[in-house]
Amino acid sequence: MASFAISAIRPTRYRHPGLAASCHFPTFGPYTEWTLNFPPWHHDECDPLRLKGVQMKKLLRIGIASVFLIVGQLPVMAQSDNPSGGSPVSAADEAAIRAILDRQTDAWNSHDMDAFVADTMPDVDWINVVGRHWKGRDTVREAHAVLHKGMFANSRMLTPDVTMMREIAPDVIVETHINRIEGAGTTPSGAAYPDSGNLITLVFVKTQTGWRIAHAHNTTIAYGLAKKS
Repeated sequence: MASFAISAIRPTRYRHPGLAASCHFPTFGPYTEWTLNFPPWHHDECDPLRLKGVQMKKLLRIGIASVFLIVGQLPVMAQSDNPSGGSPVSAADEAAIRAILDRQTDAWNSHDMDAFVADTMPDVDWINVVGRHWKGRDTVREAHAVLHKGMFANSRMLTPDVTMMREIAPDVIVETHINRIEGAGTTPSGAAYPDSGNLITLVFVKTQTGWRIAHAHNTTIAYGLAKKS
């Protein structure tokens, strides 16, 4: 909003602090005149070249500030979009995770499904190689028990090949490994069990009693990809 001040009668020129030139403004009445303080862009007729120069300098400063702001945000955006983000796993935690995998391997080979699920959370989610979603430790145990009376009755699991392990949040570790099983029978559809191996992802959470499996997702490795590797 313009500010108004009454002054004595004499010609008045407007001078903006950012401009070297000044501008005449009309007086109102024979004894008074208005001295108006307008923003510099309000009177383009007053030294337009100099005014545009001031405006261009302002735009340039705004542009430079914007560039620095964007550049400053790039490392943050890169970190948030970085799929390999996360902290390295300590030696102690890695040893604890590998011990769980070894116990599961031994439990599989002895067909002891109580031991197989002993290191899972009570509400564990387990997705098998054909996309079945087993919810809860009891369901996972019962499902594997049925399989070990059938196609896995004479199977043997080899030592897991750990491919990745990283801590994605405090007390949360994501681990992937390849399982290979020998001696499996035919699948329920009558097909031979794939010998290319399974890639399984496990999410571990640290509890008061140690690391526990909260989520598992198992996927059969495609034959073509297995041959190429």
